[in-house]
Amino acid sequence: MPHQESDKDKDVDDINSTRSMSVTREDFVEFFTKYEKKHGDLVCPLCQSSVWGLPSREDSPEHLAIVTLPIPFSPGRGMWAYPIICKECGYIVTFAANKVSAVIKGV
Repeated sequence: MPHQESDKDKDVDDINSTRSMSVTREDFVEFFTKYEKKHGDLVCPLCQSSVWGLPSREDSPEHLAIVTLPIPFSPGRGMWAYPIICKECGYIVTFAANKVSAVIKGV
């Protein structure tokens, strides 16, 4: 059965979308640095490098790129994620934009 979105769901989605789109590359670097200080360097599972690149949005180079991961059986819906790319081999790691943006913005 297709997901029926209520007005409340749409409002929450709009708030989450706006917050996720507002995260800058600088915001994410600060978040990522704190994460690595607490848990150690994020190591690429393919090549063992710990050097990562942050792609920027086409329309706003100071903001982090967002990719959409499709949700099965939910046409037109997806989960947003921030990608980071291993500088050595190109492996891509994604972070849930909704969760990370909430942490960054203190929600």
